[in-house]
Amino acid sequence: MFIPHSLRWRDGWLWLHNSGEGQFGYVDMDKGAFVPAAFCPGYLRGLAFMREIAVVGMSLPRDNKTFSGLKLDEELAERKMTPRTGLYFIDARNGSIVHSMNFECILTELYDVCVRPGIRQSAAIGPASEEIRRTVKVADFEG
Repeated sequence: MFIPHSLRWRDGWLWLHNSGEGQFGYVDMDKGAFVPAAFCPGYLRGLAFMREIAVVGMSLPRDNKTFSGLKLDEELAERKMTPRTGLYFIDARNGSIVHSMNFECILTELYDVCVRPGIRQSAAIGPASEEIRRTVKVADFEG
């Protein structure tokens, strides 16, 4: 089943994921067909570019009726791979995987990715962290 996700128009090409099969690729406009460029071992969501490098987000497949029986499961079994949550960095010119980051923790799904040029050590403040208490003030609500 073709499940398109994270469509991005870049340099005259429509790039996207076929999430149900773990494929990153583009649309050949002349043929009106999806052309896979790389296989990624996860359910794909999120796409950004750093020059010619595509940053692809991967999630673990959900164990429910909607996401069961996907071709991705068959591909993973055939390649003797386990699904991953993380990021793949793919050279869009040739489909080669140039780097990867795997998240091996309670994080099982990514919904999108972004690239922030010029940022070297970005950080996020967690909702339960001490920093959030010093940074955000929520007024008391009387209802």
